[in-house]
Amino acid sequence: MSLYGLLVLIHVVAAVVGMGPSFAMPVIQSFGKTKESLVFVNQIVKR
Repeated sequence: MSLYGLLVLIHVVAAVVGMGPSFAMPVIQSFGKTKESLVFVNQIVKR
């Protein structure tokens, strides 16, 4: 793999890691159905 390929790979992985929480939060928040689960989801979101 060339230096360019390695830099592209690092860039793509960093973009996925950086954007991941933006797509994961709505899914995590949709799991809250009861009061206890909403409290748990709220604790996760605050971190």
